[in-house]
Amino acid sequence: MIKIKKNKQYNLVVLSNPPANTFNIDLLNDLCVIMKSVNNDKPLLITGEGKIFSAGIDLFIANELSKKDFKNLIVSFESFLIQIINHKGPTYTILNGPAIAGGFILSITTDYCYSNNVNYKVGLNQNITRLSLPSVPQSLLKTKYENDYQKFWEIKQIIEFDFNNRIYQFAKNPLKEIIKKIENFDNSFYEQKEKKQIKILNHIKINGKNYNNEFFRQWWLDETVKLREKEVKNLKT
Repeated sequence: MIKIKKNKQYNLVVLSNPPANTFNIDLLNDLCVIMKSVNNDKPLLITGEGKIFSAGIDLFIANELSKKDFKNLIVSFESFLIQIINHKGPTYTILNGPAIAGGFILSITTDYCYSNNVNYKVGLNQNITRLSLPSVPQSLLKTKYENDYQKFWEIKQIIEFDFNNRIYQFAKNPLKEIIKKIENFDNSFYEQKEKKQIKILNHIKINGKNYNNEFFRQWWLDETVKLREKEVKNLKT
């Protein structure tokens, strides 16, 4: 479900869980192990196989999990995101298709996000997650985008996000552009990155417990369960 390519210039992680590269506990645990194995100083690139970058948490599986197992799933997802935040070298997402829900969160966790297509849909699923998010995703949105974080509840085309928020960079050959960028990093990047890391991690430390308590409370509300069941039914058809 995960492929990794290591060379002198960068490490490339490829999500390979067709058809939508969704996250389950095994994939997330593998990602956490891989993150521990890569050189923390080297640039880290993340992309997906197929026509979808990632649709986030696998609802087919998550909807059947006990409360304990679902919490473990979220803990693993957040642990993976924290590892990306803490990565010393520059981090990149290369979109190969839509990035929805947790896939969108992963894309904004990296320092940069590249795409060769402006028509990919990106954003959160307002029917499922409009009410609340876990601590790390919520902290990322609030620290990176402050009062604009609510813009991401609706899934939109990349071009809308790029013009308004400058999240994505466009290139016919993203990998080639990234390699060019890698060759021109200086100390100012690392200083700015460290400030961003501190800001996000402090926000999580202060607010994380409350965010997670509210997220798990709302996840099991009857209304939310019905919305999820409706979404799963739509996905099956």
